[in-house]
Amino acid sequence: MGAEAIIFGSLGLGGIGAFTSYEQARRQNAQYLDAAERSAALQNRAIETQQRQIVQAESLEARKLSARAHQVRSRLRVAAGESGLGLGGTYENLLQQTDYEEAVEREILSRNALANIAAVRSRAPRETYAPNASPLMTAMSAGLNTFAQGLQIGSTLQQIGGGS
Repeated sequence: MGAEAIIFGSLGLGGIGAFTSYEQARRQNAQYLDAAERSAALQNRAIETQQRQIVQAESLEARKLSARAHQVRSRLRVAAGESGLGLGGTYENLLQQTDYEEAVEREILSRNALANIAAVRSRAPRETYAPNASPLMTAMSAGLNTFAQGLQIGSTLQQIGGGS
């Protein structure tokens, strides 16, 4: 077996090894990408659901708040009507205070909802894909390793065969 045959055989083995490793790395990276994209989609759906729940809870609390404020205003109007004084003076001040408290509580509800949504969004996936290996680098490394192994095998065979 001549040195040229060993070198060409080793080059062939190196090429096959490089191609095989490249394909394996490329497929593995594609699988990682697919899994990462599915995971990110599921996480995003969960985040959207949580945000929707936060908005619905805020809306419900705002309706309850409005109902309580309306109830207080109604009681004040009834009390003012029963007293025969109308809505001026103290009753007017109490109505304004009720309106103010309702506005402040609505603002608190809104800010809490925004803070909760921001907290939920902060848990969103930042990066959906980090490749496991560069297919090109994997192929080059495998090709060189296979080439070196082929040379070593050829050299061993030459030594066993008595060398030509």
